[in-house]
Amino acid sequence: MWLVLRRFIVRNAAELYFARFVLATLAIAAGGLVIGFGLRSPALMKFYPFRLVDVFLPIAVSIAAAGLLEQIIGRLSADRQVTAQAPAHTVACAALAWALLAPGRFENPSRWPPETWRDFVDVCRWVERHTPREAVFLTPKYNVGFKWYAQRAEYLTWKDCPQDAAGILEWARRCNRVTRWMPRRQEGRISETALAQILHDTKVSYILAVGVAPAGSEPVYANGTFSVTLIRPARE
Repeated sequence: MWLVLRRFIVRNAAELYFARFVLATLAIAAGGLVIGFGLRSPALMKFYPFRLVDVFLPIAVSIAAAGLLEQIIGRLSADRQVTAQAPAHTVACAALAWALLAPGRFENPSRWPPETWRDFVDVCRWVERHTPREAVFLTPKYNVGFKWYAQRAEYLTWKDCPQDAAGILEWARRCNRVTRWMPRRQEGRISETALAQILHDTKVSYILAVGVAPAGSEPVYANGTFSVTLIRPARE
């Protein structure tokens, strides 16, 4: 759409400079696709310039569309100028209305089955009401939104990588720890050996697990999909 719109707008020096920048973001995104689908290197994917195109391509489309609309109005005769501005005002008002009325969040970002997502929200609400605010949780790897719904800290969030050097190194250490614990799962449960390591290596107070609670732990809540386990009393 951006390339088509550019064919009809005035291309001055500023527009050409901005167009080259947008094309550069597209090239960087293409490099990200090569790394993601070809090299499969997570270490290279942490550089956020890959995401520039997510912002600047929609901006480029908006600027080009506005420029084209301005040119169309400008070409009309002076006696029809007010009439010609009416469609522009209509488009602007419609865009503003859509911005205000469009959904502000995506339900079920984990893309679990609806019943699983309902159970997840339910267990998060229980956690928010019945656990200390300083409690730290070990949560399922592919959950999205625990801290939003439960308002509690997670020992590791796979999606949210820190942006500072020290934070990234600590995040990587925690990823490696959790990865070492995962092979010790037996019949879908964290083994007692892994549980002992969690107690020794971390300040985790609770485990949110899919299915039954880990062996040797104290379950405090469960629904059809998830269970909450107390492994270390959190400070009241």
